[in-house]
Amino acid sequence: MLGSVMRLPKIRLPRLVPPMLSGIFFLSLSGAPSPAQAPGAPAPRAAPGQVVEAIAPAATVVSTVHYQAHLGLTCSLRACSGELPRLGARRRLNLTRMSCYLQGTTGAPFFTGFVELRSADDSFVLVQWLPVDHSGSDGFSVYHQLNRAVDVQVGPRQHIEVRLSLGSGTALSASCAAAGTLDTLQ
Repeated sequence: MLGSVMRLPKIRLPRLVPPMLSGIFFLSLSGAPSPAQAPGAPAPRAAPGQVVEAIAPAATVVSTVHYQAHLGLTCSLRACSGELPRLGARRRLNLTRMSCYLQGTTGAPFFTGFVELRSADDSFVLVQWLPVDHSGSDGFSVYHQLNRAVDVQVGPRQHIEVRLSLGSGTALSASCAAAGTLDTLQ
């Protein structure tokens, strides 16, 4: 026979305002308050123990459609990179998945991959890493495959850069597929 079930008291959580839900929030590990980043302003890299916040401004969404893009990357030496098409005015991309492959010379190990959010003036805003999921060889080349859920909101004056690199050898080709939703803003 099962024992009695202990009932816990109900806890009332504060209600969050909808615009707060669409922002990106970080807690400061240093204990000191960290300043919010103004929309469109370049975000500096965080110093050790400090955090930089990026909070999207409130916006009214008129329509949402599924977004898919194929991106052929340009390779040079050990690395490949490319940018997703820039968004028009009154558009916001909610990037949710990146699926990439990187082909290199035989024996070339995967080193790193990432999706980087950049501002209109091409300064760094944030990065999400893309670890390799599978590597294989056909005897002539090595193939590295990545397929990851990401969570990046790209505003009208921002863009996405993707970079994949090998630890040694030569990168021969690479491409990525991006998926998410594209909002039209009022």
